[in-house]
Amino acid sequence: MNKFRCLKLILFINLLFICATLLQAQTEVITVMGTMTDSEGLGIPGVNVYIKGTKEGTICDFDGHYTLKAPLGSTICFSFIGMKTQEAVVTRAGLNPVGSKSIIPYSYGTEVERVAIVEQTQANIDSIVYTNRMKKYRKYVSDASVLKMYEQATSEASKVQTGRAKRQIQRYTNPYRSRFFSLGNIQVETQFSMVNVGRTPELQSKYAQGRPLNGNLSYQGPETGEQYSWGPSIKNLEYDGVPTSYDKNGSIVVKGLGNGGAAKAYHQSDIFKEGYNASVGITLYHMLLGKKSSLHYQNDKGKGILPNEANQRHVLRYIFNQGERFNISLNYTNNKLLFKDGLMQSRTLAGAYLTPPTFDNTYGLSSKEAMEHGESIYHPDGSIRSASIGQLDNPYYLAQQGANSNSTHSLYYKAEYKVRWNNGQVNMDVSGENYHNRRHLSFPQSTVGMPNGRRSERIEDQDNYFAGAQLNQSISNKLRLLVPMRAEYHQYKRSLKLDNSNQNNNNQERFLYTANPHLTLQDYGEYYHVELGSNIYTSSTTNQVYIKPNIGAYILPFNLLDNWFCWDTHYVMDHFKLRYNYVSQMNEQDFQTQAGLSNSLLYHVADAHTYFEDIEIAFDSSLKPEIVTKHDFGADMSFMHGKIRSEFNLYSSVREQSIFPVVQGDALYFKNTGKIVTRGWEQSISARILNRDFRWKASMTMAQIKAEVESVDDNTPIAVAGFKDVHIALIKRHAPGVIRGNAYLRNEQGEKVIGADGFPLVDNELKVIGDPNPDYLLGLNNTFSIEGMEWGFNIDCVLGGDVWNGTQAALDYRGVSQSTAQQRNVNDFIFDGVRQDGSVNNTMVDFAPRDGSVEGNRWVRYGSGGVAEDYIEDASRLVLKEVYFRYTFPKYLVNRWGLQNLSVAVNANNLVTISGYRGNLGSNTLWGHHNTMGLDYFNSPQTRSYSTSLKITF
Repeated sequence: MNKFRCLKLILFINLLFICATLLQAQTEVITVMGTMTDSEGLGIPGVNVYIKGTKEGTICDFDGHYTLKAPLGSTICFSFIGMKTQEAVVTRAGLNPVGSKSIIPYSYGTEVERVAIVEQTQANIDSIVYTNRMKKYRKYVSDASVLKMYEQATSEASKVQTGRAKRQIQRYTNPYRSRFFSLGNIQVETQFSMVNVGRTPELQSKYAQGRPLNGNLSYQGPETGEQYSWGPSIKNLEYDGVPTSYDKNGSIVVKGLGNGGAAKAYHQSDIFKEGYNASVGITLYHMLLGKKSSLHYQNDKGKGILPNEANQRHVLRYIFNQGERFNISLNYTNNKLLFKDGLMQSRTLAGAYLTPPTFDNTYGLSSKEAMEHGESIYHPDGSIRSASIGQLDNPYYLAQQGANSNSTHSLYYKAEYKVRWNNGQVNMDVSGENYHNRRHLSFPQSTVGMPNGRRSERIEDQDNYFAGAQLNQSISNKLRLLVPMRAEYHQYKRSLKLDNSNQNNNNQERFLYTANPHLTLQDYGEYYHVELGSNIYTSSTTNQVYIKPNIGAYILPFNLLDNWFCWDTHYVMDHFKLRYNYVSQMNEQDFQTQAGLSNSLLYHVADAHTYFEDIEIAFDSSLKPEIVTKHDFGADMSFMHGKIRSEFNLYSSVREQSIFPVVQGDALYFKNTGKIVTRGWEQSISARILNRDFRWKASMTMAQIKAEVESVDDNTPIAVAGFKDVHIALIKRHAPGVIRGNAYLRNEQGEKVIGADGFPLVDNELKVIGDPNPDYLLGLNNTFSIEGMEWGFNIDCVLGGDVWNGTQAALDYRGVSQSTAQQRNVNDFIFDGVRQDGSVNNTMVDFAPRDGSVEGNRWVRYGSGGVAEDYIEDASRLVLKEVYFRYTFPKYLVNRWGLQNLSVAVNANNLVTISGYRGNLGSNTLWGHHNTMGLDYFNSPQTRSYSTSLKITF
């Protein structure tokens, strides 16, 4: 018997069995009950549950519960917009999902989703992937606000999420709705974290302050104003025993001339201290006018790893939930930061790192005591106590007397109203945001480069108001029209006061209107889905109406094959989807500009100590909006009943009329600079094992992004951020944001050209020396849970990408780096290269000769920034980003204690970092500016944190 006859026989037997079952069930009715839940176990409201082929059915309540009487052997359908319709056969023992051999007993309170995984809508998947990518590469690929609007509007998954939040409120609320006010559950959550510094630059502790004099390495103390640490070995020095205001142990002298007390080497990284963050939040769930509401207050407070670094935040939130039709939310935030990132913190770190190892900035005190007592900062005569007055700052003096505060007050409010109309729904909302920011930055007198001190006060106010309406109308069984419309008003005011006199004010306002008509065609069998729409955009600052098309489509080819040829491909693959999106949109320049954005481009690295954030870039009404077009192709697959899933995205985008700051003379302006093309791919694979006793979820994400500047104005390199001689730049036919700086002079064969003294020469023209964009990104996530316990870890991996380590260049120049301690005794070294006459170089040199001046040694000769090419390093890294453990106490136990829920958790971040890079690998950029990725000049270091949290519901 061939395989086709076997197949026919099996189908015939199954048909007889089904017919017999239906005949037997004609007179017997079963009460079918259960709960529709999502992949996290939360009930899904609004699911249609009906008997196939009839009009009899019901709808799941808010918690996903349903009850329905159905004939034995009939088929029950579970349908919900945005999810794949599931079917199950009614048996006496329970529901038998179509395509499954298992039986789900009615008493279990579960349903078909446990066997056939609910399919997340593609729009929501795209939105999540796109949002994550934008966070990392927003400066190269424009923010797709219109795309997000489409995706959120069409995504039923967002409705599920909203319903989930509402059900959470319902669970913690007093059920008596007849009262004006009744208090429900109270939820308290606390968290405490300890924070310490991660990797810091390697500083030498072997050689003292000083320089070579008369053929000898001579110690020159702080009273001489010496800035270098090219002096003698510390083991050859001692104290004279007479305390001074520079050191309690006395002045340092050559060994044998003092009291025998060996000179100490101080650790300048001791400026870092243990920081902490504490958070307390309380939520009151209650009924107001018979409607569910919640009031939440949260207070966060912490101390940073540097002296005087602190943060404090207050959050007050109120939500009034009338149900499906009307909701109101209010949110107030008060945030204050002290010495958090920015220029002052960078200068403080420089003051600590560059201090010679023989000088103690704390004067024998702890870091905390040094901030509280003046003897670590001042001499008895009131002058500043420094390792080199006028050349080096005392970091505790900056932290105690300087100011770097940033306080923000913001109020956000929103009201939503939904009404059913005809065959659809109209959603309306009004919202507003009032934002106030005040920033103080001041350097005290006698600061290096600022003898009279500098001070600025920046005040920023923003008022944003929004009104929107969205029509979601069903035209036919397959066609749906979606028309979101929005009107916005933005008002921006900025005041900048410099040194209590100069004023720089900027007042702007913008009216903005958008409409995004959107037509969706979807087949009943979920074989295909097509979206056609457009972005309509105009504003008072463009005086022009822009209309751009949008196209979205996907197809499920296996479903088509199954339908046309009666195949069952689900034995091989549960789900396979091919999708395509085309988006075109406009992005206008924001009114808000970061304090001092990019004005460091007016300074050389050697003049960095004189830099101050004293220039603001005003909005230019002549700017054209950026035009961004994006193509995105993807494929989604799932296997083994959803236990293994894979998503692949291949995309490209073109950003025309891109807006960047441009230096013209001694001023900065925003300009439409050119065209940037970005291409890349993303691949994510996830797996899970779910049963009653154990759950395991794992995911791996890989990505590669390649961008290129296709054109720039006048084909001239444009410096975007950094310094005059080392900066991030836009250059035609290069990746956007490449590092451009000074480099060694080379001949046509690429060989270094060596000068007459045996050291390499420096080219007069700046060159492309590095690309900070990583080659590949990789993320790993694992989560395990069993009987209330959950634990897991996250790993981030970055392959490729360059960083200019300007911190290392400054440390080498001063002679305080560990590398200079190891190499300063290198003699008779021959640099590879050719002389200016073309002959092979054979001149031997000493890196730090004792019989010459300090200005001629291997590092000082090239200036405080060195040769930028020498300090380009690979930023590849592997980081154990997070390790966590969480335990939720069982219900029966916490109920005995009079509680509703109780959970505890411990968490650790950035525990392990593996990298060959010598500098800071934290997420902080140069002076906190967002467009300085790839530049490290005393950036804030990476931190590790260890936290515990407790969550209680009464």
